[in-house]
Amino acid sequence: VGELTYQTINGTTNEFKKWPVYMFSFLLIVCNAVQVATLQTALARYSALLIVPIFQVQLTLLAIVNGGLYFSEFKDWDNKTEIAWFGVGIAGCVSGIVVLATRSLDTSPPVVMSAEDVPLVNQGSNLMSNLS
Repeated sequence: VGELTYQTINGTTNEFKKWPVYMFSFLLIVCNAVQVATLQTALARYSALLIVPIFQVQLTLLAIVNGGLYFSEFKDWDNKTEIAWFGVGIAGCVSGIVVLATRSLDTSPPVVMSAEDVPLVNQGSNLMSNLS
């Protein structure tokens, strides 16, 4: 959708005369809403230390695949070394999330602090009482 808008603004073509633009725009909004709802549900059920790395790796892998398909980057890979290093990069990304996701998370209850525990809050209240 961004590329189509860019082409329209630059005057290359008016992409908004074509129906797929509206379909992609609608799908972008729906997919974004589903993604945010799913992320919020996961964060409500599990620790952010588990969910955020998984979400980030998923986003990275999808961006790599979408960019490779959209810009036809994969068709120029004649060299087996390029393919191997791409595989190493993907494996590194996936192994990183496995390490982050399988470590033991701290299950102790969260520390609750009161206003008296925070020095700046106490100083601010003392300043306000001195002014009156």
